[in-house]
Amino acid sequence: MSREFEWDEAKNTSNQKKHKISFETALHVFKDPFLLSKQDRFESGEYRWQAIGVIDGQIVLLVAHTATFEDTTEIIRIISARKATAQEKREYEHVRNPYYKPVKKSTTVRIDADVMQWLKSQGKGYQTRMNKILREAMLEELKNHP
Repeated sequence: MSREFEWDEAKNTSNQKKHKISFETALHVFKDPFLLSKQDRFESGEYRWQAIGVIDGQIVLLVAHTATFEDTTEIIRIISARKATAQEKREYEHVRNPYYKPVKKSTTVRIDADVMQWLKSQGKGYQTRMNKILREAMLEELKNHP
């Protein structure tokens, strides 16, 4: 079965202004293998759903949507998207696999000597520290340019 996404572009623009999340970004929540989806309510003749999941390994989003089927295609219409609240994150973490960790990739990186010296001077775990700094920079960039 294939899956397609649709939305109202005016709602997308409004959502970006209000929540700083575009629907183009929000659709990635459906790639989360631990996605938590629950029926929210019945409105305007259709069931509304809430999906909570992670994008980019860190950002937990709640996406309100509907789902319909045409032949062998599931059509998901995104209604709104925002960062999950603390309570919603706890619900998500409760059902998510507690043993899941983002995949690490071994690579060679050329770092300025003074930067490497500083990283190592901070104590054990300089590679973990470097990853944390890079992840924070990545998330900040994603937040500012969804």
